[in-house]
Amino acid sequence: MQPLRNLVGIGLIACLPACSGHPSAAAAPTSSRASAATPTVTVTESPPISLTTAPASRLPSVAPSQPTVRCATSALRATIKPVPDGAGGHDAETVILTNVSPVKCTLDGYPGLGFLDHSGHPFPVTVQRGAQGYLSGIKDPGPSLVTLIPNASASATITYSGNGPAPCQSTSAVQVTPPDSFTSSRVSTFFIACRSLDITAVVAGTSGVAGGKP
Repeated sequence: MQPLRNLVGIGLIACLPACSGHPSAAAAPTSSRASAATPTVTVTESPPISLTTAPASRLPSVAPSQPTVRCATSALRATIKPVPDGAGGHDAETVILTNVSPVKCTLDGYPGLGFLDHSGHPFPVTVQRGAQGYLSGIKDPGPSLVTLIPNASASATITYSGNGPAPCQSTSAVQVTPPDSFTSSRVSTFFIACRSLDITAVVAGTSGVAGGKP
């Protein structure tokens, strides 16, 4: 009985590889992913671009502006003319300052006045700035900046009484000092000045403020 068992065991062992329902090697899996198509890129060469620089437009040259300076005595011509509306011993004169320089300049304020007798000696007269004039309609406008281009003029009005309180004296000349200046120019003129007179600030033009009209 022992030999028969051995034969049966050998048969079972021999059947194992052949009788197994599993394959001896697993089949390689098949990929279901499709290979992606490679896109086609077409390169077109453009003609070269010519870059030209437009010439810069020429800007008009502008001369730098120069500051306006105060009118010096040497830049002005002083004249005095009478106002024809005097009456009852009350008179007026217009002091005219004309720019004789080649550049514009400015005046602002009241001229200074000095009076000379017929011997050329000064005599005392009080000049009141900004006071009301003796003549109707002459009122001081107050200081204001007046710009004078070459040959333009500014003026102020003097009012006074020729029969006022003594001493009264006739003049041979008046020394006119422009506003904010320390030198004067001599103007030959004749009128009778008493102890005091009034003067207005300068305004544009040659008529002063006589009659209330610059």
